[in-house]
Amino acid sequence: EILVDSSSTTVQSLLATMYPVSQAAGHPTITRVPTDTFHQWHHSQAESQEEKEIPSENTTQQAAPGATKTGFNANVTWSISAPPRQLIALPERLLFEATELSRGEHAAASALLNYILDTQLGLLPPLQPPKRYSVASHVRMSAPTIQALELLRPLMGDNADAGRSLRSEIDHTRTSAGGRLLAQRLLAPSADLDIIEQRLDFVEFFGANPRVRDHIYEHLADIGDVERAVNKLSLNCGGPHDLLDIARTLKVVSKIKAILFDYLERSAGKKPRGPKRSNVARNRRSGALQSHCAESEIRGVVCAKESALQSLDELAKDIASKIRSDAPRDLKELGFLQPDCSKEIRSLHRQLEVKDEQRGQLQEKWRQQYGCNTLKLDTIPALGHFIEVSKRESARMAEAHSEFRMIQSLKSKVRFENSEWTYMLSEIEMLRNRLQVEEMRIFEELRDSALAASLAIRTNSRILAEIDVAISSALHASTRQYVRPRFVTFEPDSNTKRHTITNGRHPVVESQLLESSRQYVGNDCMFDSTNARVLLLTGPNMGGKSTYLRQIALTSILAQLGSFVPADDAQLQIVDAIYSRIGAHDNLALDQSTFMIEMSETADILKHATPESLVILDEIGRGTSTSDGIAIAYATLRYLHDKVRCKAVFATHYHELVPHVVPALDALDPLHTAVYEDGKGGFSFLHRVRPGICTDSHALYVAQIAGIPKKVLEMARDFAASKKSTT
Repeated sequence: EILVDSSSTTVQSLLATMYPVSQAAGHPTITRVPTDTFHQWHHSQAESQEEKEIPSENTTQQAAPGATKTGFNANVTWSISAPPRQLIALPERLLFEATELSRGEHAAASALLNYILDTQLGLLPPLQPPKRYSVASHVRMSAPTIQALELLRPLMGDNADAGRSLRSEIDHTRTSAGGRLLAQRLLAPSADLDIIEQRLDFVEFFGANPRVRDHIYEHLADIGDVERAVNKLSLNCGGPHDLLDIARTLKVVSKIKAILFDYLERSAGKKPRGPKRSNVARNRRSGALQSHCAESEIRGVVCAKESALQSLDELAKDIASKIRSDAPRDLKELGFLQPDCSKEIRSLHRQLEVKDEQRGQLQEKWRQQYGCNTLKLDTIPALGHFIEVSKRESARMAEAHSEFRMIQSLKSKVRFENSEWTYMLSEIEMLRNRLQVEEMRIFEELRDSALAASLAIRTNSRILAEIDVAISSALHASTRQYVRPRFVTFEPDSNTKRHTITNGRHPVVESQLLESSRQYVGNDCMFDSTNARVLLLTGPNMGGKSTYLRQIALTSILAQLGSFVPADDAQLQIVDAIYSRIGAHDNLALDQSTFMIEMSETADILKHATPESLVILDEIGRGTSTSDGIAIAYATLRYLHDKVRCKAVFATHYHELVPHVVPALDALDPLHTAVYEDGKGGFSFLHRVRPGICTDSHALYVAQIAGIPKKVLEMARDFAASKKSTT
């Protein structure tokens, strides 16, 4: 039964599609009930029974007096009754367990479950009660932001010369589930401080205990993709290798659980009940353990993970003892079970061995009898069973025409059939069929046992993925000298919120420079809600402005997904969204020019950014005329400062903006990327961000580096000089 307030237009549309108004057999009936009558009925039902029973085959919802079976109406509530074919106990129990869902959410979940039942013909994966997903609990990032920050793939593609993405740089996971979890966290970092701190505690634990980390990391290589294996088995798409993956993973679970338990016993004597976070712990920090409180909380997180892992040793032993380690992936191939896994299997294998010996004896008998050394008993699907001899020796077989009948003549060989070989082969096929039936029976028993424990298996898979991601982060942090970020909360006695990064670095660029034995130049960043809420960044081309913008955003992403960050120190605020407008590209297929895409992305930022968001903007207004571009850049900067009031970094080459915004905007802080000039035409980009304004873009320097012909550069300098003199 689905009871839903029909005032929801979304639910109306969904139910109209799922449940057409019809009284035909096999279709649900829709009864319109006045809202007051419905609520009276609902309260009476709630008092009489705690849990609604699923209706029997002939039961339908009784309408209130005067009810009609017409279309939807916003002032009524609908009661929908479906036949038992659609209402199955398992999905209904799942919905009853999800007590926190609203009536509309229950309706949507019920419709979805019924759709799955209809389309999957009863083959359902193991389902868990639905949970509400809160967008506010994760950092929002648009597709252009994910692309510009190169979170999953580089901008120029996946080839070797295109660079690396953030994921490829920090991903040291060894399991499929761990890799998927890391990608999921990259795309949706957490905005919940408690969750972030618990993840950081787990990373810190593995950073501070390298022996435990390395021991577990070795075992992670033996873990299979059990979550997908369970899904395949539940849909009758799985095979023996899926059960082997589950068994192998369950063995690793027991080993990792023992390692964590041993650490807990050695470190504290007895396990604490669980992590309890305090305000002191929220504001603590560096990469090392600094207090008993911090150590206790980290031990509590480890305890929670160890307790969540569930040992299923009997299931693992049962699977390993019955399925061969080298079993074929195809379930239809014979012999994937151990020969001694049951009495029947053992007996059938012995009978087949006897028949195989008899086959060899018959083949040798005919070779001796007819003097045909090339004689061979064989079978192929296209032709069936036959006796094969060479062309030269086939005449001897043909002489015994009463015993052998030729069925095929090839260029170099001839094939015959014989009743004795036919009868023996039929016996062999009968034994093989019996063996296949018995193997399928045992496989189905093992599959059902695995599916019965699917909830525990999925839980183990989730915990192992979290362990894998935490170890990956700890390994990368120790290799690259990352630090644990501190999250600062708003203090009631202060009007200032600070967000500071000391000597921050871009994780991917730093790694690529180190590979070529070069040093990355780190830079500080400080947002101050009073004096530096918006950073205005000017400087030369190739000076590092875009890298600086990106590293600020990546630091927040890494911190809120639960990783250490590339900096000497980081005191950060939780951000609810990250927006970027970087780079230039068009989309001709959608009739969008470069400037149109730039404006569309800027519009999305200005509409949706909040005071808790982080915005990075690079070269707003550059795709049009100078006067229009400056006007758009000025208005965008003022709107972010005055209306949105978020943390923002605004990089621009429009130096004309400076006298209009720097004196007028009290929470704007001007910065620039420095360049060294020796006065003789020599120059060097320092990639250092410093306070103040740079009024020259030094584009001719970049053109010189790019290889623009000398004569072209001279003409450009002459033109620039003449333009300056006239203005």
